[in-house]
Amino acid sequence: MRTSRKHRKAKHRQYEQRRMRRLSKAKPRKKKYVKHHFSSDKSIDQIGNKDYQLKAPCDFRLLKNTEECVNFFKKVRSRQWAFVNKFGIKELHIDLSGVQHIDFAATMMLDAICDELATTNPVCNVFGKTPLRGECQKYLKESGFLNNKVDANGKLFPQENHSDNMKIERGSVKLKDEHIQKVVEIEKHICKHVTGTEGKLYRHIDMIKEVCGNTVDWSGAVKDQWSYGVKFEEGKVIVVALDLGKGILESISRRFVDIVGDALTIKSHVDILEGAYNKKYGSTSKRRNRNRGLPMLKYCNERGIIRDLTVVTNNVILDFSNPTNCRTFYWNRKRALQGTLYSWVIDGSCYK
Repeated sequence: MRTSRKHRKAKHRQYEQRRMRRLSKAKPRKKKYVKHHFSSDKSIDQIGNKDYQLKAPCDFRLLKNTEECVNFFKKVRSRQWAFVNKFGIKELHIDLSGVQHIDFAATMMLDAICDELATTNPVCNVFGKTPLRGECQKYLKESGFLNNKVDANGKLFPQENHSDNMKIERGSVKLKDEHIQKVVEIEKHICKHVTGTEGKLYRHIDMIKEVCGNTVDWSGAVKDQWSYGVKFEEGKVIVVALDLGKGILESISRRFVDIVGDALTIKSHVDILEGAYNKKYGSTSKRRNRNRGLPMLKYCNERGIIRDLTVVTNNVILDFSNPTNCRTFYWNRKRALQGTLYSWVIDGSCYK
């Protein structure tokens, strides 16, 4: 006997109600956690093939040895050195054992790339050997790079109190309240470290908010993610903010007349990037309230609110404290860095 339409609707409604009750009682599925393993011993040599290990440059300082470090980071992001293990999971082995020099910018960039490998398809686990040189191994630990990573035995490394890092995904032009609170807490910690008294300078907080806005505005980073980290050293604090988007040179908006003018005057990529900090070009979003973040960073460095501002993006490095260090390190933009890294220093003089 054929049932009526009204009866079928009632039956379907009852089915949907039972299904929703069942789903509400079900336990939420745990988010897959990709473990990145780092070890100071030779245990990693027993995992996979030694031929697949990607060696970091001996001078692992992004701000000093930019070309070699950028080339290493591009190889890591490309996954060309990754292989599939017997369980069908992609692995990438990197070797930092030969590192003789290291800086905070390089550790932050490598940490952000490891996070990217864990969140984008194909997902890739990272195994690595830490530097054999004691000073570099200590610096790597104090930078916070090993936080949320596991050793050869699968145990999490202890949290370091020499640094404080935060990562924000799916950002918006305005930071959320919890992110602003985190930035304020970090700023208080910075002030207490360099002056001895707890406080905050709103200029520093405004700078971080502008970096976030710029990232979301034009970077094109995965999930609009950007990282902000600080490393506490004696008498000063090193600050790094970065994203893995397309970079400033690939995102600024130049009018046709500007492009022709730059070509006729044979302007280098350094000159074009400096023009972005002087408000010569706009952003690709065309928003009226944009084009403030880059000039603001330059203004803060000139006024002593921060020191030693350095920007690495695409194939250019800009050193605002020492213009002789500004250069183009790759003429072929395809070999250049995908992303933007800002580095500066805060000490006691920045609060006067």
